[in-house]
Amino acid sequence: HPRYKYDATLTNYVKESDVVRAVPFGTGFIDYKSFFQALKDSGYRGYVAYEMCEVLEVGGSIENLDRTARTFLKTFADLAR
Repeated sequence: HPRYKYDATLTNYVKESDVVRAVPFGTGFIDYKSFFQALKDSGYRGYVAYEMCEVLEVGGSIENLDRTARTFLKTFADLAR
């Protein structure tokens, strides 16, 4: 998915660098370890939800969805300790 930003000095949009998408939980550039540590440090005791809403790297088969969900659950359990 290309990203664009508006530049008023041009009559067109300028292409921005692409972003990392559709990577398994914990493998992208988001620092989930720090995020979950901040939740713990702040005393948060509520629910956390994670939505697999992008097209996955190797397709949307049931096997891949299950594998991705298992990876998430393991990674999340490790981070939640």
